[in-house]
Amino acid sequence: MPPSPPQTREALLEGRTVALESLPGPSSWFWTVALDGEEVVTRSGEVGAAGDESITDFPSTQDALATAVSLLDAKIANGFRVLDAREVLAQVTGGDIEPTARGASPEDIASLNAKIFPRKLPSLYAAMLQVADGAVLDLTAIHAVGLDAPIISQLGSVSELGDSDLYANEWDFPFELCGRTLNIDGDGHAWVILDYVHPGPSGEPSVAHVLQWSDPPYTPVKIADSFADFMLALRKADAGG
Repeated sequence: MPPSPPQTREALLEGRTVALESLPGPSSWFWTVALDGEEVVTRSGEVGAAGDESITDFPSTQDALATAVSLLDAKIANGFRVLDAREVLAQVTGGDIEPTARGASPEDIASLNAKIFPRKLPSLYAAMLQVADGAVLDLTAIHAVGLDAPIISQLGSVSELGDSDLYANEWDFPFELCGRTLNIDGDGHAWVILDYVHPGPSGEPSVAHVLQWSDPPYTPVKIADSFADFMLALRKADAGG
């Protein structure tokens, strides 16, 4: 059985979600795993669907980690692969990313994380930004709470993410969201955000949709437990449910 890459074990220990996808075939499937203390949280399903979540308790964090790694290794042995940032970016943009595309540097990411502290950019998002610092998307909708219409057009760049708090203040986000979200994309009236107020089971920020005209305004509606889940669930707006 081929072992999972060492960095995936480190990600689990840090409470981050590890995302896998099936190798090309008649249909594509995703599987994610994360640790939440002594719980192993997995989600699986066909790419483009929300998938099914499973949460299993263990006597200790060490037992949970051992089980998560074992499940991870089994998935890799059965034809799944750890998501690669460049491949995910190519999937959601509808084509290969040019090798010359300008990506953010590790120093740029570190500077952003320092600016938004105690928030931290999800690892997959950080890796994608290092491939291309912001990207226009081909997949713009998600089958969740009726959001099959376009809700997103691009992934925010390092500088745009760094300005999230300015936009939140300018557009009068609720007090409890100010300084506790990052804006992935939006126009002021509607945003797709990383919501650190309502994290997913793994502890990473969930992804939510907020509208100025909701009651009360800008009430977060969760559309994915993590950024990785959000990327895997994106679809064309005309793909239907």
